[in-house]
Amino acid sequence: MAKLEISNLIDYVEWRGDLTFSMVPLTEVDAIIFSQLAYLNFDGLLTKEKYTLQEVAELFRLAPDYDSRSYMGMMINSQIPELLEKCGHSARFKDVELSNYTSVLDGKKEEQFAAMVFAFDKKKTMIAFRGTDDTLIGWKEDFNFSFLPVIPYQTEALSYFSTVAQKFSGDLYLCGHSKAGNAVVYVAVNVPAKDQKRIAEIYNFDGPGFVSEFYERAEYKAIEPKLKTFFPENSIVGMVFYHSKDFKIVQSCETGVMQHDPLSWNVRGNFVVQADDFTEESKFFFNSFNEWADRLTPEKRERFVNILFDVINASDAKSNTEIDENKLTASAKMFTEFAKLENEDKKYVLEIIHGLVKAGKNNLPMIAALNFENPVSPVIDKIKNDIAEYKEKKRNS
Repeated sequence: MAKLEISNLIDYVEWRGDLTFSMVPLTEVDAIIFSQLAYLNFDGLLTKEKYTLQEVAELFRLAPDYDSRSYMGMMINSQIPELLEKCGHSARFKDVELSNYTSVLDGKKEEQFAAMVFAFDKKKTMIAFRGTDDTLIGWKEDFNFSFLPVIPYQTEALSYFSTVAQKFSGDLYLCGHSKAGNAVVYVAVNVPAKDQKRIAEIYNFDGPGFVSEFYERAEYKAIEPKLKTFFPENSIVGMVFYHSKDFKIVQSCETGVMQHDPLSWNVRGNFVVQADDFTEESKFFFNSFNEWADRLTPEKRERFVNILFDVINASDAKSNTEIDENKLTASAKMFTEFAKLENEDKKYVLEIIHGLVKAGKNNLPMIAALNFENPVSPVIDKIKNDIAEYKEKKRNS
């Protein structure tokens, strides 16, 4: 038998697309694809109760605002519309029914949520939640994991699941990437026992974890055999808090934070291509973040997150893309805001930014703009001295 070449999600649809789900059951790669289709902006486009993916692909392609609808910001892969198009023309995905689309972006609640349902086989339903998007609101909600026992996204996801579980019979599957990876685990653990029994599989793709005590709960133990967790070699988002014991590390064709993008993950046949270990940068971030989180009370973590995003929001940007498009202006505004902080507050920011910059400065604009090594504003000479003193204390501690 010829050796299967390494490919990506789009290649997989082209290769596997002639085999329906009745011929070949759901694979882990199918679940990744559903998690990526959940990023697409269907606002105002879906007016009927349900559509086949073939119909959805055609509606999306013909939308008068196709260009703006297709661009989801620099943090989301621009090939996802192409992935939808390929799915819509494949025997495997074209008859999958999409329904129950919902999307929420609430600045006051600091919530970014979206979900949809993919009925991919008779009495088999995938509930797909959308992960962190390009918005700063979405990223702030991610950081709120560090101090809130429950974030709005998780509450919304639990409510959404309950509604869908009443509408659909048969087996339920859950999938989510990034923040949504955390949500699918949270939902599976917190639904009533009768609904929990209906859950066949849970797919977490590079989602943030939970505090260590979460994994000791009886409700978690009940769903653990159904949980399938995946991280790229250079995982950053998935290294926030602690994760499950069993997981796959996936090879990626990207570097740095951009390995978070599943369209960069290598696929061979029906499976992802596994790597031997996490990168040193990923390990560094896991250790530094969790040591920091374990050492501080939730109140102090909340203080840090609010201070950090006060600095980031001083850029007047609404998304990572806006920061990237106005690098010099955004950085100058952020550094100016940072300079106003009290020394104690600067210490809070510097301590975790040190880890974030090392792990993600080349790819994540809101962190790249806080790259203290090459400041762009003349007001931060004092900040550079503060950083030098901080690093010296770290070396001597």
